[in-house]
Amino acid sequence: PARPEAPPSLPSAPTQPPTIVGRAAELRALLDGYEGAAKGSLAVIEGEPGAGKSRLVAELLARVEAKGGRTLTARCYEGEQQLAYGPVSALLRAAAPALARADLAEHHLAEAARLAPELARGQGAPAAALDSPAAQTRFFEGVTAALLAAVAGAQPGLIVVDDCHWADSASVELLAYLARRLDQAPACLALCWRTAELPAEHPLRRALGAARREGRATFVQLEGLSEEAVADLARARAPGLAPEVLRRLFRESEGLPLLVVEYLDAIERGDLDPSGATWTLPGGARDLL
Repeated sequence: PARPEAPPSLPSAPTQPPTIVGRAAELRALLDGYEGAAKGSLAVIEGEPGAGKSRLVAELLARVEAKGGRTLTARCYEGEQQLAYGPVSALLRAAAPALARADLAEHHLAEAARLAPELARGQGAPAAALDSPAAQTRFFEGVTAALLAAVAGAQPGLIVVDDCHWADSASVELLAYLARRLDQAPACLALCWRTAELPAEHPLRRALGAARREGRATFVQLEGLSEEAVADLARARAPGLAPEVLRRLFRESEGLPLLVVEYLDAIERGDLDPSGATWTLPGGARDLL
């Protein structure tokens, strides 16, 4: 028998990206920096472990994608500092579909194919070794051109590298090179790192300083959440907590978002009695420490 026709579907309302608690000013600063990326801009989010850097940059990515901007993301990992160009290779592999359609010079594509062979269009990667300053410059130019071409579009693009304090030295040099040449395309480069793990003389800090002097950098330092923001976050995740528990949650966590979430999860699981005399540090926080 014929199936009954389904009722016509109504157009879905556009969904807004999820909001985060206590970071409205920081998010606004990043979005303003992105809006000014028509001539290239650099954004840096730094803070202590658990301050919410990755969560904030995820919100930024969602807002940019909602505006129609193209994005690329990569993360650096502890213990992989000996793997040269790890995060840069990840960016290029993510860029492969866009670069297949991009109008990019063959010699630039060939240089980028050193790190991502799937980018090669039949000609293969250059045979010359990177054993001279000129060859190294051509390589950096090619990778920079490929990354900027991958996020080019009607809206400025966004390239994100998280946990840069774990980046290998080769990637650091290339990212600093890219940060100094963002004026070549409408794009924003966003870097996240832990405050204490990037010394003042680090190349990425020097690149940030140069961009700030040129007026094309946004710097966000994440501090702990206020008591009001901690209460808002707690009410959103665990409605019904008593006011004295909310005040204690702020004291115990000192406003560190990771600890707030870990404590709330422990309360929800029943592993932590909010009225108990002692609050045991949750497992996830112990692992981080």
